[in-house]
Amino acid sequence: MVESGGHVYSRPLESLFAFGDHPDISFAEFLATVDRLSGLIPEGRRVINVCTGRTDFLAVYFAVLVQGGTNLLPSNNRQTTIDSILADDEPCFVIDNEWVRSNWGRLYDGESIDPQQIVDRLVALPSEHLASVVFSSGTTGASKPINKTWRSLFGAVSVNYPCLHQLVGEGASMVSTVPPWHMYGLEWTVFIPLMHDISVCSSVAFFPKDAELCLQRARSSRVLVTTPTHLRSMLDADIQAAGLKLVISATSSLDVDLAEKAATMWGCDFLEIYGCSELGSVACRRPLKNMGWELFPEFQASVSEGRTVLSASHCPEPIELSDVLVFDNEGTFAIKGRDMELVKIAGKRGSLASINNCLLSVKGVVDGMIFEPATYGVSERQRLAAFVVLDGIDVSQLRKQLQRLLDPVFVPRQIHVVESLSRGPTGKIEAAEARKLAVKYLGGRIDA
Repeated sequence: MVESGGHVYSRPLESLFAFGDHPDISFAEFLATVDRLSGLIPEGRRVINVCTGRTDFLAVYFAVLVQGGTNLLPSNNRQTTIDSILADDEPCFVIDNEWVRSNWGRLYDGESIDPQQIVDRLVALPSEHLASVVFSSGTTGASKPINKTWRSLFGAVSVNYPCLHQLVGEGASMVSTVPPWHMYGLEWTVFIPLMHDISVCSSVAFFPKDAELCLQRARSSRVLVTTPTHLRSMLDADIQAAGLKLVISATSSLDVDLAEKAATMWGCDFLEIYGCSELGSVACRRPLKNMGWELFPEFQASVSEGRTVLSASHCPEPIELSDVLVFDNEGTFAIKGRDMELVKIAGKRGSLASINNCLLSVKGVVDGMIFEPATYGVSERQRLAAFVVLDGIDVSQLRKQLQRLLDPVFVPRQIHVVESLSRGPTGKIEAAEARKLAVKYLGGRIDA
């Protein structure tokens, strides 16, 4: 048992760490790989970690930390994104799956040290060491870098793990459709398995059939870490998930009807997480039991003039949230949406997140987004607009369905059918993608 900054570390070295396409990997074997990889990485370097294989990502991530370096985690693996970081950041280099494979033979040159020594070196990192620079997803504008210290990431495990342990206990198997470089994936599929007896699937599970295969390979107490977008795709594809015990969902609001459909189909429970890149996970709820959000005990909230500021001992500074939170007398809260996502039309207020959930609930809507045209430089006098991908219904049929579900002022005035909507790894539509469509169909401005 090892303690760092008040956080107890007790993962058994012999426990299963990763499963999937390759032979099972014990935690000791994983740490031996980290040790060998660290010998190929210069000390104190900033590394752009774009490994897509989860085990490769984890091994590189912790090898960089063992060498006292910093992981730079782009919001996506597009070359233009990587080039922009290389241009703006101090000297750094890129490690991807190809780099890991090309150096694989060198990983077995010489003897590895005792795996426990790797654990000791990790937990001995200075609390203020810059472990990661996480780049936001860019769904509300340009992606921005957010510094994450070792203390903030290591401490987040003490915040997140108790609710997971309460629902599934030790020894669970985790399958994730969320990339490990996203803040949600980093906390739940990278740091929790480092510290606790949770195994992770090494295979990429982005697409529904891949997720199904990974779940089949998982052991008992299967846990799916996902997003509402990925969950909807899995249900539409009639994915089987026998033995699935818990679905963890985050990144956008989870529609309760969607959760109930999954629970009926798979016999699983649900845990929904609320957070932001600056603070990580800050609250949770059980959407099948209670719609109220509860802050994790480590967080304190202060509310003034409708603005909420959250703080916690493991976070460097208090953060004012973009979302509007409304607390009740019992301390639970509801999310009324972000300032920029709250719309006011004809004297009525609505949340774009809730409006879009209604759109996506319509049978025949494969994908879609409802938005304010003014966001992209189109006349502010226009009502809401929508881009949709349809299958089996047309625009007039969709409009009739929306008129049943929404107040008439929130039914989009313009509905444009498109072939597809490009979503990022966490299922969100990036602002740049939406802007291009607005320019093409609505005459918006590219620089709006």
